[in-house]
Amino acid sequence: MSIEPSHSGQVLRVALVAPLVYAAAVGLGVTLPFVAPMLFATLALQLTVLPPFKNVVLLALLLVLLPFAFSGVAGVLNQYPYLLVGFVGLVLFHAFRLQAVPKTAIIGMLLQTFAIMLPIITGAFDLAGEAASHTFATNGVLAVAGIYVAFALFPADEGARQVPEPPAAGDALARSRDAAVATLVMLPAFTLLLAFNLISAMRVLFTIAIVLTSLNRRDVRATGAERILGTLMAGAVALAATALFAIWPAPAAA
Repeated sequence: MSIEPSHSGQVLRVALVAPLVYAAAVGLGVTLPFVAPMLFATLALQLTVLPPFKNVVLLALLLVLLPFAFSGVAGVLNQYPYLLVGFVGLVLFHAFRLQAVPKTAIIGMLLQTFAIMLPIITGAFDLAGEAASHTFATNGVLAVAGIYVAFALFPADEGARQVPEPPAAGDALARSRDAAVATLVMLPAFTLLLAFNLISAMRVLFTIAIVLTSLNRRDVRATGAERILGTLMAGAVALAATALFAIWPAPAAA
């Protein structure tokens, strides 16, 4: 099975530049430095070409405004776990629907990422409102800078610039059906993770990995069955790894 040049470029960007983004965040003393490489990976897995500058500005605004909105809601709903799970499920459903349309795919990815990350980070690190927005804005700037570095080191294939944007997969009903299945797969893993009282950055990191795994190859040209199967497999991996973290010994206190 051959790998398309655009896909191999994405793999190289994520694998080799994400550690640099993390090192930069740690070196600059950024709060929650693991967020920067996760945001970078989320964007790098979606982008096959370097976006126009106006789109980068829009991304920066989303990285500031979405955490502010989400963290305010999550801070209240953390006191009511069932309502929190319902809120996350609703956001995930709409996020998956947005991902099925190329023009809104990145917005859907960010919605899904924040829906999983922020409730856990808000509860584990006591960040909310302006603090969460400032933290994610700082990490977002590093993530966007990493995108430019990644494309400078591994330029997009010339053919990728000329490929027209593929049409949206299926009609609205099909997108809603696939989004509902994907949401039902993700919610059990999210619910289990909430029960672990996550205070370890490693476990928060893994939560983001669940998101990225389920998004990774949701190609809009794939059939509905393939997308559902891919999401089910991601959910199975998420649940298995969640069980592993449940029995994995916690780091000893210093």
